[in-house]
Amino acid sequence: MAYSIILADDSLFIRTIMRRSLEKHDFTIVSEASTGYEAVDEYIKHQPDLIILDISMPQKNGTEAAKDIIAQFPEAVIIMCSALGQRDFIDECLEIGVTNFIVKPFYPERLPLMILRTMEKVKLKNAE
Repeated sequence: MAYSIILADDSLFIRTIMRRSLEKHDFTIVSEASTGYEAVDEYIKHQPDLIILDISMPQKNGTEAAKDIIAQFPEAVIIMCSALGQRDFIDECLEIGVTNFIVKPFYPERLPLMILRTMEKVKLKNAE
């Protein structure tokens, strides 16, 4: 099954790499965002199956954006992107309900399978 996805990262290069990898596997990229504010706005507008959020973004970081999204959509599936060395942010994200993590640098070819596994995990949790 193809899922609808928002890519939120301040790096156009990273968003392009993710988009290319995911579109090869029939995922639908419904929107992109380069700031935390845009990510929240785009999530509200599109309500995708999941959003991939970079932790380090201008104006509002990914952790703050995740909190805003989860406050309005507790069922939101959020995959955070973090660079090595951001363990404090990862712990905070786990506490607020982020679903999964991608650690940069990552292998783009592994991204589709990671998303499928994340969505399967969510389905199993919701079925309990």
